[in-house]
Amino acid sequence: MAKIEDSNENYQSCIELLKKRLKSMGELRGQKEALHSLYADTILIESTLIAQEITNKPIIIYPELEIIGVETSSDVDYAIKTSKISDNLEELICITETKRNTENIGTIQNILQLENAFYLNKMQKTDRDSKDYYDYIYGIVTTADKWSFLMYTPENIYLSEGSYPIKIDKEELRNSTELRKGLKQVMEIIVGLLKDRIEVDDSFASKKNRVKDILDNLTC
Repeated sequence: MAKIEDSNENYQSCIELLKKRLKSMGELRGQKEALHSLYADTILIESTLIAQEITNKPIIIYPELEIIGVETSSDVDYAIKTSKISDNLEELICITETKRNTENIGTIQNILQLENAFYLNKMQKTDRDSKDYYDYIYGIVTTADKWSFLMYTPENIYLSEGSYPIKIDKEELRNSTELRKGLKQVMEIIVGLLKDRIEVDDSFASKKNRVKDILDNLTC
C-alpha cells in the first residue's frame, strides 16, 4: 500500500469527478454495467497517474484489450502496462475486470485473463524457456463500489480477503467523509500494487523473492 496525502491533486480530482458523476448520472444501485465502468475507470486513471508520479515510469491503461493466451483469448476491461525502455517492450502488470454486481463471476474471468497475460508476457522474453522463469501479475475485480485484488504467480493465485468498499451514493454529495475514506484506501492499494510491480527488479530471482516477502507480510 502506498501513502496518499489528502492534498494529493489526483486524489482530490478523483473525489470531485465521482461527485460530478453522482450529480449527473445518479447512484450505482440498479444501474447497468456501463455506469459501473465509468465510475471505476475514474478511480483507475487517477490512481495510475499517482503511480506514474511516484515511480517516474510510463504506465498506460488499455481499455478493452484483447489478450491471447495458450488456448484462449479474451477482451479485458482494462489492461495496465508499463514500458521496458531497455528492450522496447510493454509488459502487462495488472488486469482489471469490472462487473455490475457479480463479483464471483468477475473473479473467475479475471483469473483466466491473468493466465493469458502471464503467457503473453512470457512469450516476449528471450529467456522464456529457462527452467527458472518466474513472473507475477496483479488483478483487480470491481463493481466500482467494491474492490477485490488478486496476485497471479506460476504456483498459485492469491485473492484478498473480502472486498474494499467505496460509498458511492447521493448522501456523499452532502458529506463525503465515507466516500473519501473508502476511496483513499482503494487508491492506496492500487498505487501500491503498480509501484511494487514496476519497481521490482526484472530478474526471476528478484520477483520470486518479492512474492515471498509479500506473502510473509500477509501472514505476520
